[in-house]
Amino acid sequence: MGLFSLFKSSGMLYFPGDLTYFKFPDYYELYLKIFLKLGINVRVLDKQNSCGMVALEAGYENEARKLMRRNLEDFNQIIIKFVNQL
Repeated sequence: MGLFSLFKSSGMLYFPGDLTYFKFPDYYELYLKIFLKLGINVRVLDKQNSCGMVALEAGYENEARKLMRRNLEDFNQIIIKFVNQL
């Protein structure tokens, strides 16, 4: 069982960063197609929230924590084995 086989297991969530999802949505779609071609079954959230990194880097730590907590709540709503962020 190699490392690549871990990614082929079901239940992996693809959670793109803000830049990929909001600024370059074509890349988001491209990554989904790549996963599909590689035989990697990924799940995505119905509604994507900000990961909080932009708020954190801008100095808004409290807002970033709120966003991160909201994401954790969303993650807990579905059964996942891995969170992959590209």
